Amino acid sequence: IRELLSLAVAWRKSAPVGTSLTFEGTPGLAAALTGLVLMAVMVLAEELLFRGVGLRYLRALTGDFGAIVISAVLFGLYHLAGSSAAGTEAALLFLMPTLGGLLFAWAAVRSDGLALPLGLHLGGNWVQTSIAGFSTTPEMPVQALWRIPIGISDASWLFGPDLVPRLPYVAAVVVAAALTK
Repeated sequence: IRELLSLAVAWRKSAPVGTSLTFEGTPGLAAALTGLVLMAVMVLAEELLFRGVGLRYLRALTGDFGAIVISAVLFGLYHLAGSSAAGTEAALLFLMPTLGGLLFAWAAVRSDGLALPLGLHLGGNWVQTSIAGFSTTPEMPVQALWRIPIGISDASWLFGPDLVPRLPYVAAVVVAAALTK
């Protein structure tokens, strides 16, 4: 959901200035298919660890609510571990996976399985890494199915460490997670 919202924001920001998504053809399709395989392997490992084994043991110890929260925090810490991020960048590097972890853990508890969180996680990561690729120049290589042209200021907004411009995005993720039943 997060990544689809990001794609919608990128599309909406590009529409007034006349930019559009560009299909990358065969190289983009190859990148998307390769990305799907790589994402499937990585997401499967994370889901088995955090929503499979970890969530099962945490549910036995703390109940559903505690297990969901603890596993989500651990998921956020996992994504932060080993990075050199600091300040707002570190907060986002922890916060976004934690919010995703809340959604994935809640989906695992509600569905009593891993198929739903696995699908949500895989779909989101795949769109983010292999379906939509941002570029600031036409010459910039994009390893994705669709190229999204953006300006330098847009790139710094999307990838910079400031939290304030991202608050609507964070709020959208929270609302999406809350509305998912």
